[in-house]
Amino acid sequence: MNNLEQRGLDATNRHDRIVDFKHVVEVAFLPLCEDLYWMQLNKEFRDLDYPTFYSYLHAPETNIDPTIAYMLIRVYKKFELELKVKPEKLIDVGYSKLDILISTVTEDNVDEWLAKATETPRNDLRIERDSGTTLYEENQATYRNFYVWAIMEDGFESLIKKFPEHKVDFILIREQFLKLKDKLEAQ
Repeated sequence: MNNLEQRGLDATNRHDRIVDFKHVVEVAFLPLCEDLYWMQLNKEFRDLDYPTFYSYLHAPETNIDPTIAYMLIRVYKKFELELKVKPEKLIDVGYSKLDILISTVTEDNVDEWLAKATETPRNDLRIERDSGTTLYEENQATYRNFYVWAIMEDGFESLIKKFPEHKVDFILIREQFLKLKDKLEAQ
């Protein structure tokens, strides 16, 4: 086997492992969502000598980003408690796509959206979710132009207040934009 064939085989094997590990993570997120929800709701962190849920999340043994923790709690509340979706239907979608759908899904459309989410990349799912809304309209500004406007017009904080379920998205987009802006200014 030559070097090029070996590289292709290594890449294929690595890809297969990544897909397998991703599935393991996605299966593990459901009980994590549930446990975080009950830990916060029942204030069980106090029984472990943590004064706040935030301090519990930042403890060395847990070390969970609060943004991620609250996203997982939202996913659990919406899909398992409110909509009563069976956990096995959520695994293939994954927690980040479920979070995208939180403001959109209802009892009437949850199966349709879960099927879409299984086959649709995250960014396309956001666009499909927001099409026809005031946030995104097909014949107007693209997402990129919308975010750039929000950042340039110093409307970033107001966007977070108006659409708190998208806070993580806004922060990530803003960081990417600022990095690109710095790179272009350096040229």
